[in-house]
Amino acid sequence: MPDQLAPWPPPHRRHRRAPPVMSSDQRTRFTAAELLAEPFPEPSWVVPGLLPQGLTLLLGAPALGKTALALSFALTASGGEPSLGTASAAPGAVLYVALEDSPRHLQSRLQTMLRGGAPPTALEFWTDCPTLDAGGLRGLAAWAAQRPNPRLIVVDTVAGVTPPAFARLLPEDRDGATLAAFALLARRLRVALLVLHHLRLGRREAIARVLSGRSHLSRAVDAVLVLEQPRGDQPAVLHVGGPGVPASRHALAWDRAARTWVVPGPAPAAPLSVTRQVIVAALRAAPAPLRPRDIAAATGLNPVTVRGHLRKMARAGQIRVAGPGRYAPIDAS
Repeated sequence: MPDQLAPWPPPHRRHRRAPPVMSSDQRTRFTAAELLAEPFPEPSWVVPGLLPQGLTLLLGAPALGKTALALSFALTASGGEPSLGTASAAPGAVLYVALEDSPRHLQSRLQTMLRGGAPPTALEFWTDCPTLDAGGLRGLAAWAAQRPNPRLIVVDTVAGVTPPAFARLLPEDRDGATLAAFALLARRLRVALLVLHHLRLGRREAIARVLSGRSHLSRAVDAVLVLEQPRGDQPAVLHVGGPGVPASRHALAWDRAARTWVVPGPAPAAPLSVTRQVIVAALRAAPAPLRPRDIAAATGLNPVTVRGHLRKMARAGQIRVAGPGRYAPIDAS
């Protein structure tokens, strides 16, 4: 008897399977020429205007209502009903991984949000999931493979599936590695993957940094949603941004009866500080676009302060760039 088993199948009977043809949003390897020539498709929306196919990160302070917002997306994607004033969506299978809620609490949430209506048959819940390195990614992929039309997977929250070994990494490295794994999974499954993350973004400059892609949190994602808590009498605001997603703002009001967010109307423009009001007034009074030093001379403001505000105001859409180093008010032609 031979000391070891012969390989099976024998070498002459083995077949090399041709690699699958991948679309541009599934490929991960390109030459420089291929990358420049690749016609990437427009976003495919699971919730129109808010949640595209691919990886989306939902950020906000703890206990702000991110779960209620994510549940409304799940109901929309599984039942096809409009959400937050959007158009209706094509329904499909949805998995909600609720790692911070018990089944009893989820039942209460769902009963309140449905208000006696029938639940979507394609919506499923998990209240536990292994970490990504212990079978979590394989479990999510298996769920999608067993459904005829998977549309959305929600992970609430990312901390519940982050590998314990990542604890010794710096926060930006830990988040980056976890989100990169989710991004690859979303592209391969061709679903929307919504990941919730507790993060306090108090200043609007911090929110703008995340939405513009200049934060480590937004480099691997297809879209970013930031839930900004109400300020005084102002409503909460949902900020939408990302590399291939049109930027938008949506005012949100809390419906106490349904325990969820609703859209009362367009979000109000962010109020300008006194310094920015002075800058806008100077631009409006000028017959032509101004340079930073011209604004400083006209207003008496510090030139360094003026330049800093101009850059931030242009990014926020409060003024516009009208040529190299020149600025004009938004309503000027």
